[in-house]
This record gives sequence, structure tokens and C-alpha cells, in this order.
Amino acid sequence: MSVKVPEPSERDPFHPSLALRAPEVLAQLNRDELLIAADIHVAATLGRIAQVADQQVLRCVALAVAAARQGHAFLELTAPDVELLRGVPALVGGEDAPVVPLRLVGSRLYLDRYWREERRLAAALLSRAHIRADVGDIATLGREIADAFPEDAFAEQRVAAAVALLRDLAVIAGGPGTGKT
Repeated sequence: MSVKVPEPSERDPFHPSLALRAPEVLAQLNRDELLIAADIHVAATLGRIAQVADQQVLRCVALAVAAARQGHAFLELTAPDVELLRGVPALVGGEDAPVVPLRLVGSRLYLDRYWREERRLAAALLSRAHIRADVGDIATLGREIADAFPEDAFAEQRVAAAVALLRDLAVIAGGPGTGKT
């Protein structure tokens, strides 16, 4: 017979993983282990600074913080949450808003820092996504690519090779055995 070892939060109601004075909506997400105490504390602090006490707004903020902690750039929201957050300009702004803690772009809720980094990265990639001027004669290049990939089965590889040679930046994707190498 196996004995279930209680989780730390079950043994100790003051365990550090629990946000002790969290509003009930956030406390339940904490007990369900969808949020850690730090997510809740960040959301509560931002709520205090922006003078926002709505638990559903703070839930969205805490979930956005958790998403960033887990490696995601944004949190995808449902329509009701999008509408709710549009009504909190001191905390959440759009793309053209002044500096605010969070950005709402469509249904994506970003922490401002991650939104700015995504825009910076996109701009850097776009600045490199142009056709190279130094590729020489295009017709010759086409023949050389056709010679390197002569069979019809290599059609996708021919296109990938041409894109890689013609652009400063190219992303070649595909599963195992699709000819990326």
C-alpha cells in the first residue's frame, strides 16, 4: 500500500509557495499551481501602483507574468478578458500607448518589456530580409541550383537554396529527412 506524501502547501499553510493574502480568484489559481506566489505579488503590486483592484484584471496580469516566467512572450486572452483590460488604461495600453506595465495587441497580453523586445527583434529581422545585390547573374545561379538538385523530388530544396543565396536572412524549416542540410 502506498502512502501519499502531502504537498508542502498541504502540510504548512504558511509555505512560501502560497500567496497568503491573495484575493480568492488568485489564491485558487495559486492552490491549483497555475500561479506561483511571485506571479500574484507582481500582479498585486502593479494593481496597487495603477490603483486597480478588480480581481479579474489582476488574474489576467498574474497569468501574463506566469506566461513570461514560463518562457512565453505573451498570454492569449479570450474576448471577455480583452474587453475587460481595454477599460484599464493605467495598467494596460495598446501599441501606441505611453509607457504602461502591459500591452494589449489584439488578444495578446504582453508585459511591456517583452512586447518591446519582440518589436525590436522583428525590426532587426525585417532589416535583414532583403534581396542581396551581390549574387551575380540570376540565370547562371538558377542553372547552378538546378544542376545541384537535378531531380523533381528536389524541388523544395531548389527553392530553399535559391532563397538562402538571394537573401541575407533565410529561415529553412522542415521535419527530419526533408533535406534541410
